[in-house]
Amino acid sequence: MELPSNPNADNTETPGPSAKGIPANRRAFLKAGLKGAALLTYVTPLIQTVSLAEAQSGNSSQGSPSVIGNAPPPPPALPPRIDSLQPDEGNQDQTLNVSVQGRYFEDGIEVEIDDKDVKVKSVAFLSSYELLIQVEIKNQATPGSCSVRVTNPDGQEDIKYSAFKVKEKEKSQKSQKSQKSQKSQK
Repeated sequence: MELPSNPNADNTETPGPSAKGIPANRRAFLKAGLKGAALLTYVTPLIQTVSLAEAQSGNSSQGSPSVIGNAPPPPPALPPRIDSLQPDEGNQDQTLNVSVQGRYFEDGIEVEIDDKDVKVKSVAFLSSYELLIQVEIKNQATPGSCSVRVTNPDGQEDIKYSAFKVKEKEKSQKSQKSQKSQKSQK
C-alpha cells in the first residue's frame, strides 16, 4: 500500500482537528508487528520503521526519532457487584460457608454483614465473580434480614440489602416433645 505524498513536509501543521499541534512529518502511528512486537511508523516524506526499543532509546540507524505523547491512562476499575448468596440464610448459633456470586471482585476484597451478632470470619477470593465466606451467627443474633457489603481494595463497594436472613435457632426434637408433654399435662 502506498501512502499519499505529504504536502506539509516542511514541518508546518496540517490544518484541521487531527493535527493537534504535532508537525505533520512527525505524527506517529503504533502498529502491531510480527509476534506482538510493537513498531512505530513515522509519516514523513520517507517512511521510517523502527522498533519500539530503538524509538525509546533514540538509537535508530535511520536517525533519532522521538515518541510523541503518552498512552491514555487505563479505564478505572468497575465497582464490585453482589448478585446472590448461596445459602442466603442461617440459624442462630450456627457457623456456615456462604458462596457470594457477583462481578468485579478483586483479591483482598472485604465482606461485612450489618448485624453485630453476625460475623464474617474469613473471605476466600475464588475469582472475580465468586467469593467463599465463613459466617458465624451468634445465639443472640436477631432473626430477620441483613445487608451484605463488599469493598474492593481500591475502596469501591456494593451493598445488597436484605441479602442474608437470620432464622431463629431450631429447637431440638427432644425439647419440642418435652414442651408438648408439659402442655398436655396441664
